[in-house]
Amino acid sequence: MIPILKLGSGEEIRDPSPEDVERSLRSMPDGDGSTVILQRDDARFMQTAWERTEGFMVLEYNEGTADLHFQCLSGLEKERVIRAFLGYLDGHDDYKRDFDWKPLHRPLFGGARSLMKVLVIAITAFIGWLLVRTILR
Repeated sequence: MIPILKLGSGEEIRDPSPEDVERSLRSMPDGDGSTVILQRDDARFMQTAWERTEGFMVLEYNEGTADLHFQCLSGLEKERVIRAFLGYLDGHDDYKRDFDWKPLHRPLFGGARSLMKVLVIAITAFIGWLLVRTILR
């Protein structure tokens, strides 16, 4: 799929060059709609938001599902954000190590997956016990 650079102004650049990406990030206007999204497909993207007084306020990337959506709120100096976008455009994943990412998707119950594993094991053990008990009768 061809990447698309989406700007808060509504402008879209299909198959952007590194220069398009860098120029867009360096010239972000202040206020509402000051966003840049680099989209690989409908579910995979990197995006940021800008405010004149705060600078880059957020950097996010998504690898295709809610479980793979991450956000960074600190260390967002302009050159680092630009480097992350350029790496993302080129298909590199250095940005994953260069920032302090936090998952955006949090399960309703904090170890729900672990709890499910324990329940499956317990139910399997109980069924096994019932089978052995029935056979030995």
